[in-house]
Amino acid sequence: MERQTLLAAHASELSNLSARMKKSGSGITLEGQGNGPNDAYLSVLEEGDGKEIQVFSYSEHSVGIGSDATAFVEVEVDGKRVYGVGCDPNIVAASLIAVTCVVNRSLKGRA
Repeated sequence: MERQTLLAAHASELSNLSARMKKSGSGITLEGQGNGPNDAYLSVLEEGDGKEIQVFSYSEHSVGIGSDATAFVEVEVDGKRVYGVGCDPNIVAASLIAVTCVVNRSLKGRA
């Protein structure tokens, strides 16, 4: 996954994100833009899966000094509430892992 941040004309930060994922067994690359990495990633996933994703709860925490960060996200995917957790030394990566977990769980029908 590539992440790039650009400044918009109104001095608000926009993030462009390019994600490579598998769909029907084939690798595809999708791009999205949002007001931060999570928003950009959600736009990529909505485009790729054709699912409506709405975030209800999001939090991130460090798990100790110099160790992994943990992100928790609760979303509604096509009307069903699903949660996911991600852990990584990088908090942005942890949050993207949590969102990936949510979408994968919704696709498998395990909420």
